[in-house]
Amino acid sequence: MQKFLYDENALEIFRYLLKHTPQRIFFSEFYRTVFDYGDSYIQAMLEEPEAASQNKNDLARRVELTQIDNRFKPDKYEQTMYEGVWISRIWIVRTLLYFTDHIIFETPEQAISGLPNETETDKAILQITSKATGGHEQIVCHPESEEVAQVNKDFANLIDAGVILELDGKTLGCFSYFNSFSFRGEIESLNDLKEVAEFYEFIEVFS
Repeated sequence: MQKFLYDENALEIFRYLLKHTPQRIFFSEFYRTVFDYGDSYIQAMLEEPEAASQNKNDLARRVELTQIDNRFKPDKYEQTMYEGVWISRIWIVRTLLYFTDHIIFETPEQAISGLPNETETDKAILQITSKATGGHEQIVCHPESEEVAQVNKDFANLIDAGVILELDGKTLGCFSYFNSFSFRGEIESLNDLKEVAEFYEFIEVFS
């Protein structure tokens, strides 16, 4: 099993976030979240290392946090989310990622088998997918689930996909959702997320 877990450097960054209140927090959708401390800043950005997989070019998407000893200069796409708010809790978002075998479609009907065909969007997706020559699925599951026992460990990836932070009575997510582009922004609550994302383990830092 390949592991993409936060190391001691990341834990030091988490300690810093919990002990020091950022002057401002910047947000750029699908790009990065920045915690600005004036003379330095911490950025949370999506990285895409190569995954353990039986298929070529599969990636294990996760959010990496880096501390940078320079003044932060936001670009035109980065907007201030918060000013002077204390980060009270942090959870690591962990999941297990694996892939199905790549198969070659013999007919267009095989390519679209099982896909919905109700809305105009569904029909547009079906038309595009019907032209595919083959494919495979990426699957995420809870690291402690029974499903894990059935996964080929040679092609499994244990991933810290990112973090969730509690601040100013709100919950801020900085993580890769379903091994796709990273989710950045407010979520209703951790409990609400648990109901719709059962494939994540939420590990509170320094609890």
